[in-house]
Amino acid sequence: MKRIPAWIRENAWGLAGALVSCILFLWLFLRDSRAHVPYSDGHYIWLYARSLVFDRDIYFANDYAFCGDPQNNAIYDTRHPHNPYYLGPGLLLVPILAVVKLIVPLGAQAPAAWKNGCSGPWVTTTLGICCVIGALTFFLCYRIARRWANDGTATLACALQMWAGTFAAYSSVLPVYSHLFQALAIALLVLTSIQASEKPERIARWIAPGAMVGLAFLQRPPEVVFGIIPAVLAFIALRRKPKLLVLSAVAMAVPAAILAIPQLATWKYLYGSYFANPTGGYTVSLSSAHPFLLLFGGHGGYFFTTPIVWLGVLALPFALRLPSSRWIVAAGLVAAAAILWVYSSSLDWDGSGAFGARRLTNFVPLNILLTAILLDRLREAFLNHPRRALVALGVSVLVPFTFVNIGGFIALPAGKLPWSGSVPQASQYGIASETMWGVIDEGLGDLAILPAEVVFAARYRLPMNRFRDATDGSWWYARDHMRLTFNAQDLPFVDWHLAKSTRGTVMVPEGVQLVRNRATLVFSAQWRVATSFKVLARAKKPATLRISRRDFWGRTWYYGELAIPGGLVAFEGQVPVPPKGFGSGVNELVFDVNDVSAEVVLRALKPLDERVLIPSMAHRTTPWPLK
Repeated sequence: MKRIPAWIRENAWGLAGALVSCILFLWLFLRDSRAHVPYSDGHYIWLYARSLVFDRDIYFANDYAFCGDPQNNAIYDTRHPHNPYYLGPGLLLVPILAVVKLIVPLGAQAPAAWKNGCSGPWVTTTLGICCVIGALTFFLCYRIARRWANDGTATLACALQMWAGTFAAYSSVLPVYSHLFQALAIALLVLTSIQASEKPERIARWIAPGAMVGLAFLQRPPEVVFGIIPAVLAFIALRRKPKLLVLSAVAMAVPAAILAIPQLATWKYLYGSYFANPTGGYTVSLSSAHPFLLLFGGHGGYFFTTPIVWLGVLALPFALRLPSSRWIVAAGLVAAAAILWVYSSSLDWDGSGAFGARRLTNFVPLNILLTAILLDRLREAFLNHPRRALVALGVSVLVPFTFVNIGGFIALPAGKLPWSGSVPQASQYGIASETMWGVIDEGLGDLAILPAEVVFAARYRLPMNRFRDATDGSWWYARDHMRLTFNAQDLPFVDWHLAKSTRGTVMVPEGVQLVRNRATLVFSAQWRVATSFKVLARAKKPATLRISRRDFWGRTWYYGELAIPGGLVAFEGQVPVPPKGFGSGVNELVFDVNDVSAEVVLRALKPLDERVLIPSMAHRTTPWPLK
């Protein structure tokens, strides 16, 4: 007990940061009534907890009857209703919900939805406690950062990555998604791995990181790749002691395997196999991964929605040179690359409507570690050179105030702000900021993903500010990731988002007119297979249109030629797509016309997938009969 006051003083800033985090997350949670009831993916995660607490099983028939089944998962081909989401978050909510159910009273006249655990005080209180879990994750990450930074610097690193990133959303307004629990599990894994590596000869210490690998697997099975972190740390520390190295491997493998059993057993019970893929082979394709888009895409891109993570990138050279962090960072980079590839191979790599690159919330602990190293280097530099600190402080104050001020000066003559009169601060500063960002968007592009835009412009010879329109895979040729029905198939050139991503054309009322012998279209498709392309066009006089596709590396697939009649007659033709001649992600179509004077106008394209797809378990739209 005597050590507690000293421990509090030693970690004062970290504890204060966790407390502020809890208050911030709770404030966000309480002001958003939608967050008080599970929905979308969170609905099914919640039903794991609800079923285990209320029914002591995972037979979801009555759960769906009471709380609904908006995604139509009540399919019984194994005699058990399906639930394709992960067990782990629900398991972590079970003790919380069980205690809340005991201590929070419901009146006799409470609605049935409250008593059945679908909504109401029991649900709201349990989800509100997720804000505390977010604060706990803050403190765990702070303890990681303390290995490389002092109290205040470590707290600042946590605040930057958590409050200024997507983590705050999944700790408050989206608490029942799996992503908060992902971050919690990885924070525990990294922290226990560091602790074990500090005294590696104590084999019992390696049990904890092994257990955390199993815990991470329960939250989302691909997270198991982060097990490379304790594995590498154990190898580096014990490589000259092979017996201890083997024992440490066993100490990690056994608890990891034990904790994986509940998820494997759940798959066996619901789907008939310990290694089921509930989402089906159409949803994930490792050969069609899009890490570039997951990192930099305007829709759900990691660096676009969470630009603060650039601090971690800047820290990499220092972290890899530092002996104390070199191996954990190297192992973390390998794990991050693997998980990035897996998550970017999903049909909904952009997050499918949820905020930010949600599946990469698990990177938060590693980003905090890196940010702490960078901030500590800056702290030392500023202490040794106070003038540099003064300049940095001046710039950090000057830039945001100047940015808003100049934006206001641009907004005034445009009529967005009044020349005189009283306006609320939301208008005065909000419109000024919006105007300034608009100028940057139009002239340069998105600053947060500027390196990607430079690569894009160099490869496709389009302006950098076309990157967003050309890489938003949700616009064109997209299937619903749950049911595989087409959400969008046509590519109409009257849409300026699409027309802006062409070269060698000009916009006309019907679409785009080819003004050069070669024109190109750059667009991002969500679905990865097309068997043919339907082309809608017209021409002033007969012309031949040759169509092909190039990938990022310049490899070309020839589709075919179309003979377009003249006389401005509406023409519809179709060209076949050779095997592997199309892909999801960024595509470049090339149109070669033999005669520019024919004034060929492209009105629309329609990729077609004429294969017959056999629905997997998660993609069926009606229950299959009982076996």
